[in-house]
Amino acid sequence: MKPKTHLNHLLIGLTALVCSLHAEPQYYQNHEKGWHWYELQAVEEKEEPSVEASTPPPEKKEATKRKSPKEIVAEYREELENRLADAWMHPTPHKIKAYQEMQQDMVERSKLLVKDG
Repeated sequence: MKPKTHLNHLLIGLTALVCSLHAEPQYYQNHEKGWHWYELQAVEEKEEPSVEASTPPPEKKEATKRKSPKEIVAEYREELENRLADAWMHPTPHKIKAYQEMQQDMVERSKLLVKDG
């Protein structure tokens, strides 16, 4: 081989080494995050009309009636399902985050139930 060829191979090798040192960490270098992880990213959010504002106010009879725990849980589950369906059918960062926050709240409440039980 000619001396220029050796020099070219050396330069290519050094370039590859320098580029790999400055690259983002790969999975095997950052495996403690695991498979299921989320990183919050800054996203511009567009204002959307509130679904709660468009619903008609409840009747006065319902407002004075105290709800049972079973009714409260049923409404909570229904709201969670509605948020999931809305985020799935019309995905926006705001809707997805709203569903994830409510899902996380449900998980935290379940953890408390298991710890106390």
